[in-house]
Amino acid sequence: MDDTGQKLLSRRVPNDPGALLGQLEPFGPRLKVVVEATFNWYWLVDLLEDHGLEVTLAHPLYLKAIAYAKVKTDKVDAHTLAQLLRLGYIPEAWICPRELRATRDLVRRRNRLVNVRAGLLRDVQIQLMKANVRLGRNEVKAIDGRHLRRLLDHPHARRVGLAYLHTIEALTREIRDLDAEIRRSLRRSKPILLLESLPGIGRTLAATIHMETGPIDRFASAKNYCSYCRVAPTISQSGSVTRRGRNSKQGNRHLEWAFSQAANLAIQHYPPIKALHQRLLCKKKKRILAKAIVTHKLAHAAYHVLHKEQPFEMEMMTS
Repeated sequence: MDDTGQKLLSRRVPNDPGALLGQLEPFGPRLKVVVEATFNWYWLVDLLEDHGLEVTLAHPLYLKAIAYAKVKTDKVDAHTLAQLLRLGYIPEAWICPRELRATRDLVRRRNRLVNVRAGLLRDVQIQLMKANVRLGRNEVKAIDGRHLRRLLDHPHARRVGLAYLHTIEALTREIRDLDAEIRRSLRRSKPILLLESLPGIGRTLAATIHMETGPIDRFASAKNYCSYCRVAPTISQSGSVTRRGRNSKQGNRHLEWAFSQAANLAIQHYPPIKALHQRLLCKKKKRILAKAIVTHKLAHAAYHVLHKEQPFEMEMMTS
């Protein structure tokens, strides 16, 4: 498309670098390209940037002109993206530097395996409840095959329970190996050390927050950062009516998970945060809301820790 919006070429091209570059070559090196941030955008953005093209990565969630279109095809989507790029209305997503992407994906996959393991532990708990055996979360974590066989009478119920336990053991080994690889890859860089000074944040959560945040100066304020972390409520206002809602899909889900886990640990093991949580509960806040406030304050403090390059102080959760 040219500067006036006139369509110059519309064509489906195979996922082949040579074929793609061959189609773009006649339009010169000053071509601007927009790519939607699908799950596999890495190779395409790298290819285009390596050949000197200016690439904009479009955030799929905010492309409402595409999402709300009555006719939605690849051809229509491509035309709409080109028009938005020409007008300067593309909602941009962050292009993570290529040297960090593999490490970031390593951290993400490790966290994914942790979530899968947590789901299997819940399945073991449910299997035991069917036999009227009620164990707490920590008790289920400590259970072994011999103990499980004593608790479950029917051989098929035992087999299901053992299948869960064997999978959990395999996942635990893989998670342990991934943890070691993450430690070797990230070492103890300054951002990691600064994040570890926050309550509830250890090496793994610090690695997640560091890799998902990227350069802290890409956020104009702590408010912007908290919104990106999904720890600030959405607001819908019309006239005199204002509604606050959830943060579903609004921001980075990995940061939301990391700060939520940090809040749980801080409330349990860090007395000042535990006291803050209790004060919120005394103000007749619901438990889920009290935890959400603590999570928001932790993300707020993390911004100041990274922005000021200073270790955590309690004032950062109130400033």
